[in-house]
Amino acid sequence: MNILNDKMLRLYREQRWQSQDLADDLGGLLTDGFVRSGNCFFLQKLVPAEPAYGRVDFIDDTGFECFINSVHIDDYCETDFIVQGSIFLEKVFARWNQLNANIPLRGIISETEFGAIVKFHVKRPNEYWIQEKDLEKFDEAMLLSDSC
Repeated sequence: MNILNDKMLRLYREQRWQSQDLADDLGGLLTDGFVRSGNCFFLQKLVPAEPAYGRVDFIDDTGFECFINSVHIDDYCETDFIVQGSIFLEKVFARWNQLNANIPLRGIISETEFGAIVKFHVKRPNEYWIQEKDLEKFDEAMLLSDSC
């Protein structure tokens, strides 16, 4: 399932989708897979070695996961940020579904002035990073997608 606001729909239509492969540096984030900490799941490569924050610093598990599982696509490639973010999120979902196919993961892609950000979290009842009904309220292009 993909839900896009009008801004993202327009942006998606403008993208070059043919013959696009995931940037090597983004692909490298997936090599160690996921790690679990309490009720939270993170891409291992995104977990800091010595974090200065923990679950207690966040209102819920979803907020903690989105804080850690946040990738500034423009830090890993120089062009095609929305396309690269979309391909990266597809690969995150594929990796996730190999291990946790019965637990849905929610992905969020947002446009920024520098490129795009991808965030993801376990989809939990009554916990949201962004609610579907609020997508059109954002100034930036936004997409929500679920792994299953």
